[in-house]
Amino acid sequence: MIFNIIDGALEKIGVPFYDHMPEFAEGEADELFISYDIYDRPQLHGDGAEVVTRYFVTVSVFGRNVEKVDETYSLLLAQLRNSGFLRAGGSYSSNNDFPKYYRYAADFFYDHEL
Repeated sequence: MIFNIIDGALEKIGVPFYDHMPEFAEGEADELFISYDIYDRPQLHGDGAEVVTRYFVTVSVFGRNVEKVDETYSLLLAQLRNSGFLRAGGSYSSNNDFPKYYRYAADFFYDHEL
C-alpha cells in the first residue's frame, strides 16, 4: 500500500526514482534522480491495539545541478503533500556514494488508520 502511494507520487515528477540507494556502474548514474527509504512504527491505543501505522519516508534528491535539485524537491514536496504526507524536515549535503552530486534529503511521514 505505502509503496503504491509513494511510487504514484514520484512517477508524476518525471525523474528516475529508486526504492533504497541505487548502485550504478562507474559513470552510469543519472544526472538527476531520487531515492527513498521507508520504515514504520505502530501508534497504539491504550489497550495496546495498533490503531494507526505511521510510515516514515526519507526521500533524497541527487543531482549535479543545484537548481535542478531545488526544482525537483519543490515538485516532490507538492506531490507528496497531495498524497497525504507531512514534511518532518530536511537537509542539504553531499554524499560519498555520489561525489560531485548535490543532495537534498527530506523526511516525511504518512499515517494509515487501521
